Amino acid sequence: PLALPRAGYVYLSNVTIDEASGDSIFLASNSISSYVSMLKMFNVMYEITALTLDKPRGYITTEHNVVNFDDVIKKFSKKHNSGSSPSKTHFNLLGIKINDGEFHYSEKYSTVNYFIKNVDIESSGFHWDTDTIGAKFSFKSGTAKGDAKGDFTINYDNLDYRLTTIINQFDLEIIEQYLKVLINY
Repeated sequence: PLALPRAGYVYLSNVTIDEASGDSIFLASNSISSYVSMLKMFNVMYEITALTLDKPRGYITTEHNVVNFDDVIKKFSKKHNSGSSPSKTHFNLLGIKINDGEFHYSEKYSTVNYFIKNVDIESSGFHWDTDTIGAKFSFKSGTAKGDAKGDFTINYDNLDYRLTTIINQFDLEIIEQYLKVLINY
């Protein structure tokens, strides 16, 4: 009899994903690894049972009301795909981990330039037939002192959420630039 593997393992090192325009890096990671359930593919079910990003560096930029990953959101949004027939293909993403990440945020037409470091996120993931995802997180300010940790749950159909956070000596200087605009208004 033919013996099929139950799971496959994928390991990528020194991964870089450029912006859609190709002019800068959107996401880079020392490594990305995952386990994929092979047998479920025969039932039109794609399931990643573990996904780990080690030392990822992400860059989020905004220009007016446009975020640099809007193209990805539009590609996978229900509104964008509403003209197509419902898919019988299902996708589960379970066991998501981000280890020691660093994420940068900047606004092109203001002085906002901020980042967080030592980002650790762990989530049990999501199943195709659920509308909620939860995770635990921790990070440190990249520009000043302080750290934060907590957990959240978000319903991605209606955007209801629950957030619990413990903040320890976190420098909130990042908020000052927004308050200046309000004070002058």
